[in-house]
Amino acid sequence: MCLFTFLGPVLVPQENAIVELPAVIGHCSPPIMNPSSKSSRSTV
Repeated sequence: MCLFTFLGPVLVPQENAIVELPAVIGHCSPPIMNPSSKSSRSTV
């Protein structure tokens, strides 16, 4: 079972730069609905 939580647009600091991206946090064994998993690395 997958657990997806949509938190809306958030500000994520990356390399001294604030990047605004939709916060879609998914906890899954295989990344199913996460096409930008290679660029979005969220540690909660």
